Amino acid sequence: MDGSTIELRSRTVAAVCTAVLALLVLIHGASQVVRFMYGREYQMGLEQAFYLGSERSVPNWFSSVLMLACAGALFAIGSARRDRNRPYWLGLGVVFVAMSIDEEVGFHDLTAPFFYWVFQRLTPIVGGPFHGLINKPGYAWMVPGIAFAALVAAACWPFLRRLPGRYRDLFLLSGAVFLIGEVGFEILGGWYSGLWGPNHPKFVMLSTCKETLKRAGTILFLYSLLSYAESEFGPIGIRIGSRRRPPDPAAESAP
Repeated sequence: MDGSTIELRSRTVAAVCTAVLALLVLIHGASQVVRFMYGREYQMGLEQAFYLGSERSVPNWFSSVLMLACAGALFAIGSARRDRNRPYWLGLGVVFVAMSIDEEVGFHDLTAPFFYWVFQRLTPIVGGPFHGLINKPGYAWMVPGIAFAALVAAACWPFLRRLPGRYRDLFLLSGAVFLIGEVGFEILGGWYSGLWGPNHPKFVMLSTCKETLKRAGTILFLYSLLSYAESEFGPIGIRIGSRRRPPDPAAESAP
């Protein structure tokens, strides 16, 4: 019996994910308008459930699913390759599994107390956003986070150089979009929150930019992976069920 096959086209997957992201941003935006213009904080729990910056929310679950989908694509490509790039595909798959788990659990927050001293040291020397970040110890997770991102980028540079130009550019662009949101706007949000607090429309705007860019970068990376797989292996599909083996004539004729 033949199983059903769901074909995954890169453009279709990217379009659906982008539509979901746009819907989540729209609901989040509408909720924040109600919150700040009409003073309704609770909104029957919808404000918190669809707040882009909340770790226990529908948008956060969507982000975790996106990262897990990237991990699946990386493992699939790595399993099909038999060249020196294979360890990189599989290694990045492990990284994205870890990122997906961290998105839901928030392990990165546990590192903040160990790196808060960096903010204390840099504030009198550098100033700038650190004048606000010094008041937000929880944002110190960015120190090991940035170091980890730099380490992964350096380790993967030989791998990226061997990729076809189009996909190398797509991978780099998706990473840049993700990091502008996850690091750039996170720093701005921490600075603003440290000086004026998080309950302000401007902080929500910064947080919205951060979370939107972060998810947009992940969607672009997923599209890049599926597009690369299509170019290398042809149409991609997920088989549901299995093919029944034909009967063995020798077994049927045996007494």
